[in-house]
Amino acid sequence: MTKKFIISAITFLLFSVLNISADNNFNDTDVSEDETIQITDVPKPPISGRPRSANRQHVYCNYTNGVLVIQFAISEGNCELIVIETETGDSKIYYFDSFSPAFINIGNLNSFELFITTEKGNSYYGNK
Repeated sequence: MTKKFIISAITFLLFSVLNISADNNFNDTDVSEDETIQITDVPKPPISGRPRSANRQHVYCNYTNGVLVIQFAISEGNCELIVIETETGDSKIYYFDSFSPAFINIGNLNSFELFITTEKGNSYYGNK
């Protein structure tokens, strides 16, 4: 009786391990890949012929499963985000605070453009 129990337990464990690895392989194909979106500074025209100093700001943007994650290295206050779907031309406006990372659900889009305007008057652009 003990041998049957041990054989049954080992068989159960083997099938459990095989089933878990099969489930992991299936889930990997369902998850979309992370995509980092390059955000660039939209330069302002120089005031009275003086050159502008370089912007030290870095804006991190990542798009995964319909969610944008936007994070500013230096806070610039409240921000307005305009997302334009390039295939249809539809646009939506979102608001967030640049003090902490923003998680914005924009849905699954194949291609889009981003325009960010901050409370400090700076503008940023990115596209996928």
